[in-house]
Amino acid sequence: DPVTGRKYYHILNPNTGIAFFTYFTYEDETTGQTVYVYVDPDTGREVESASAPIDIIRSLAGSLADNLI
Repeated sequence: DPVTGRKYYHILNPNTGIAFFTYFTYEDETTGQTVYVYVDPDTGREVESASAPIDIIRSLAGSLADNLI
């Protein structure tokens, strides 16, 4: 997004093409570090993190695979 400087990422279900997880990043003006922002699927709360939510994406992808079998 050129206005906010945010970069959005959508993780898609390979069978439907529908996003099952979305997060965005931005650069913290104070530290210059990349901040990852997403909604925690367990709590429903927005989380800011210094690293990408890889564990959550893997968990959700595993759940999708379990539902396909």
